[in-house]
Amino acid sequence: MAKRGSKILKILLAGCTLLLLAALMLAWANSSEAARRQRPYDAKTLSKGELLMLREVFDLQRIYGDQAFAGFSTAVVPLVLYNDRYEFRSGYAGSFLNAAARQGWEEVETVRGQYFRRPAQGSESFARKIDGQWVGSIMSLDPANRDRLIFTREKLPEPIASLLPYSWVTITSDQFVVLSLHEMFHAYQAQENEARFNTAIGLFPQEKAYPYEGEGFAASWNREGELLHLAMQAMDQGDRERSIRAFLDHRLARRSEFEMNAELIAFECEMEWLEGLGKYLEIRVHELAAADKRSFGEGSYPADLPHWWDELRNLRGSLGERDGQFRFYLSGMAQARILDRQLPGWHEPALRDARLEDLLSESISR
Repeated sequence: MAKRGSKILKILLAGCTLLLLAALMLAWANSSEAARRQRPYDAKTLSKGELLMLREVFDLQRIYGDQAFAGFSTAVVPLVLYNDRYEFRSGYAGSFLNAAARQGWEEVETVRGQYFRRPAQGSESFARKIDGQWVGSIMSLDPANRDRLIFTREKLPEPIASLLPYSWVTITSDQFVVLSLHEMFHAYQAQENEARFNTAIGLFPQEKAYPYEGEGFAASWNREGELLHLAMQAMDQGDRERSIRAFLDHRLARRSEFEMNAELIAFECEMEWLEGLGKYLEIRVHELAAADKRSFGEGSYPADLPHWWDELRNLRGSLGERDGQFRFYLSGMAQARILDRQLPGWHEPALRDARLEDLLSESISR
């Protein structure tokens, strides 16, 4: 009996030793990767990989843009990539060939025509109006992955931060391509409806008054997310419409219970229009590329949407616990995906003045 106990103890000790060694190796690998990434990215030209991803961005816009959102395939939307020091612009409109229009930009080399460089100026990942034209703008993949890793490690306690596999917080090339299209879609929104785009931006200060911390507010939003998920997943139209009606009724009751004024309601709806449609476009293009068997330069587009597993789980069970505006990315995206089944032709009114929730209401009152 004693021998058997001693043997079990040795096995446990050996297992613990192996686990400790594995943890030390993982911590060392993560530390090495963090040190490798934590450096300036200030190259004066785009890398071969960046050029390939740029081509892929514009190829996917051309091939799938209209299937994802009517009119997007042929929209002339430039894209600006930026690193720590420079901005690189491609996909320009014809007017950009005018010397006056490209003042301050230096031609570098060929990619679908020219691309241009200038020192970074107020760079951010969003839509920007540069030289009188709306463009999509996004941080290049390598510095974006650096910032994402550093941010994640700073938020986590030790030793979890040291043991978190860096691959879990790495943006892949296929994900980066559709994230670029997300930002380009914001520029498309601004091009097509600048007044509404500016209205949405002007509502950002309402976030300070938004009752995120109100007692029961998060739970109420959780229920809305659950109902949206049910409607999004329902195959039977009757089940889907019952979930839509329950969502709209619950949303109306929440706004009444928490005495939300017109500005706060507009804040919700316009963030869903702005960021929810961007998220919808991002996922939809990825789905279309995954369903298509042609090959692309950089990305392999997995059909099971692994980049959005956590987000879809958040929608289903914890939407009210998402920080800041991110809940509107998901609630807007879900409404858009439901409208795909409920209301053909919804893109045009949504791009103009219609709120997504009003289109959902229209879809069940026909």
